[in-house]
Amino acid sequence: PSFAPRGAGSLETTFAQRVSIWETSLRGIEEHPLFGMGASAYQMIYEQFGGYKTYHCHNLLLDILLNFGVVGLAVLCIYGIALVRLLILRFRNNVCTDMNVLAAAAMAAVLVHGMTDVTILWAQTAALFFLILSSFGIGSAFLEENIMLPNPLAEYADDRAGAVYLRN
Repeated sequence: PSFAPRGAGSLETTFAQRVSIWETSLRGIEEHPLFGMGASAYQMIYEQFGGYKTYHCHNLLLDILLNFGVVGLAVLCIYGIALVRLLILRFRNNVCTDMNVLAAAAMAAVLVHGMTDVTILWAQTAALFFLILSSFGIGSAFLEENIMLPNPLAEYADDRAGAVYLRN
């Protein structure tokens, strides 16, 4: 019996195909770097640049840049940073810790798998991913009511304004 996993012989072929896809994607990004070429752009450009025929860039970052450009990537980064900051706030204040672990694991899985594929392109995985991220709304009332940033003018304000601090 073979000790190599099933399909291991095609690993080199698959990697070569992905490199071709990534090169084609980069050529498309060079043409429209600011706003990209629109959703599902790879399907429309692979023939133009002689790339491998497939549906997407097989790389999350390249797919975002090709479809939505630097502007779209910046918007998604701002949103992602806001989510990560909220996640950290939730961890530090012990709000729904189990759900936070799930959300952090889902984000990490999408980012790691996104190096060689676009996990959230398909409806089933995208719906599950965004359902998990929507869990950030759980406990948000607690955060809004009980967690405040330090008030630099606390001595001049009432006792409550300076009493509750965000744990760092």
